[in-house]
Amino acid sequence: MRMKAVLAAVALSLSVGCGLHKVEATPMPQTQTSLPVELRGRRIAVALDSGAAKIKGGHHEGILQVRQPWFLGLKPEQRHLLYDHAAEVAALAFGAEIQNQGLAVKPDDAEFTLTGTVQAITLDTYGHGSTEGFGTAGNYWEATVEFSGLRLTENRTGRLLWEGPQDGYARLTPCPLHMDWGILKTMIVTLQNSITLAGPKAAMNPLAVKDTLNAYDGAYVLDEPHATPIDVAARQAAVALMAKVPWPRALGSAAP
Repeated sequence: MRMKAVLAAVALSLSVGCGLHKVEATPMPQTQTSLPVELRGRRIAVALDSGAAKIKGGHHEGILQVRQPWFLGLKPEQRHLLYDHAAEVAALAFGAEIQNQGLAVKPDDAEFTLTGTVQAITLDTYGHGSTEGFGTAGNYWEATVEFSGLRLTENRTGRLLWEGPQDGYARLTPCPLHMDWGILKTMIVTLQNSITLAGPKAAMNPLAVKDTLNAYDGAYVLDEPHATPIDVAARQAAVALMAKVPWPRALGSAAP
């Protein structure tokens, strides 16, 4: 019964028309002025542990932005490309943005050290519905990146300049994961599967259930994106952190 309810929900979510407003994409951060001129170009060592990060999220379809079950259309390799390296992308983007903001990320003879953990990443994709656009979920993707235990110290004095958590959020458009089926094919496959699972022997036939799950294979295409919201969100977090630090005007001096 649960499977039939899910299939019915999918059919309903894709049958409604378009109607979501066009979303605004999060721009890449610009160079800020939070870092004193005297410190620009100074070296910083950045060490972020990403090994135990929690990766969350999923794909959504329909004007109600219904979260899609994992077995509906997305191939394992598509899920791997979206989620498997999310934590590493966040850590690298965070360090890259610190350098973009004026410090040189170089561990050798660094004047500052920043340590911490990539705690969690939530990546959600919102498709454009069928190829005709029926049942669009907004056609964008978004990410929230959470860093914890961040500690920024001045190496020569050992002084702690700042510590705490920091997160970042970004939303980009269009969504690279999109349905490659028309509304008619989607409805036919969904109804056929509902009929199959409604049969009296369906629950006792594992092959019937497997065929039902495999019926959606190839429903989605994953385009190659130019940027990911994880990258932009991590960069936003780095900019926010640097703006909070009471930077000294000179190395070894008291913070302003």
